[in-house]
Amino acid sequence: MKKWILISLILSAFGLTAQETTAQTQTETSQPKTDVVAQTTKPSTKNESLKKVSDIEKSLTEMKKVLDEQSKKSEAQNAKIAELEKKVAEKKAVVVTTPAKSSAPVVFKPYGFIELYGWQNNALFIGNDLPLFVAKEDTKNSGMSPKGTRLGTKILFPNIKSVNLMGVVEVDFVANNMNSGAAESRPGIRMRHGYMKLSKTFGKTTLGFLAGQTWSIATPLIFPSLIDPSGAWAIGNVWQRQPQVKFCAKQKLGNFSLILQAGATRAMTGASSHRNAFIETDIDAGDASNQPNFQGQLGIKGKVAGVSIFAAVGGAYGKEDYTDKVKVNGKDSIQGEKIDVSLLNAGAKIAHKYVAVSGKYFTGKNLDLFGVFGGSIVYDKNEKVSDSRKAHGYWAQLSINPIPGLININAGLGQEVIDDSGLYKTKTDALAKGMKYKS
Repeated sequence: MKKWILISLILSAFGLTAQETTAQTQTETSQPKTDVVAQTTKPSTKNESLKKVSDIEKSLTEMKKVLDEQSKKSEAQNAKIAELEKKVAEKKAVVVTTPAKSSAPVVFKPYGFIELYGWQNNALFIGNDLPLFVAKEDTKNSGMSPKGTRLGTKILFPNIKSVNLMGVVEVDFVANNMNSGAAESRPGIRMRHGYMKLSKTFGKTTLGFLAGQTWSIATPLIFPSLIDPSGAWAIGNVWQRQPQVKFCAKQKLGNFSLILQAGATRAMTGASSHRNAFIETDIDAGDASNQPNFQGQLGIKGKVAGVSIFAAVGGAYGKEDYTDKVKVNGKDSIQGEKIDVSLLNAGAKIAHKYVAVSGKYFTGKNLDLFGVFGGSIVYDKNEKVSDSRKAHGYWAQLSINPIPGLININAGLGQEVIDDSGLYKTKTDALAKGMKYKS
């Protein structure tokens, strides 16, 4: 294109020169040579023509410069365009279409631990791996057991978006085959937790429903650090788990949450765990109560400036029915009245990274509902069950963690007071019988 413009301009210049020369020749031919003055005008006309040609050449030179600059700019732009096109092509080649995430309808998240613990005692205990009371004071005993091993899984349903649905199944191996020579090698599997929970959150409020077996509703979950986990089993044990249905509500209040739980649990005594359903025909007191236990708990939980705070109060009410013959601890058949089961307990824990203070107070009647003995009952002179035994107590603990996760030091104290007033002295209950047991 540039070449055509230059050629056109050059041709135009030559055409102009030719026209001027022809016109000059024609003028000279047509005009008569009259005098010297007329002839003196020829050099002037020629100079003018040369000047015009020079001006045109200058214009051509300037125009060529302009065209060269535009050409350079055009080449630079074309180079930029080519570079951009190359980058786009490279990015297109790198981009890989990511398929949409497909979540399974049910997701299992296993958890747990393997535990082996051992003991060395200077006396023979009933239940050596879970000491209850001394059978022979002059008999040493040692052993080890992996029964405390726990295995569990959480069950999640990620495709359900409108509500939160989840489940938990957790087992251990503490359930001995009672009165069996296989109790050590085949202790049996015990279900610690097995429940489904449905909940939904509305702003700062969460409502939920739970069905299955887990911690008792009435007992705030504050655990003392005990080497012997059988401590306080007869009077309000915080480790008790029961089959239940319950309603839960949680309300966010700044850094804290207000938590309400209420529901019904299966009525049972500690003796329920000792009843051999394959042999015994009589029914345990808790199994024969003919009504569930009603339980509830109100608590607050939160964290401020690195300090965790939990406080709660819980309670339970139920009945044990002795109007028909029932067995206590799978031994004596006893008979009597319907008696109350009640519990009121309050607990609190304040914990920092390096130190924690916790404790609980409890009071109630027939508190073996949360234990193993089945003996918190009162007999009359006819050796009939007439009332529930009352009890109250507390525990408090200071925990220090100088190296968190590595060193933990605990110091605490507690007291259990059982009301013996009104008991018929010639008749001991199952708990007292067990404590006096001699092999």
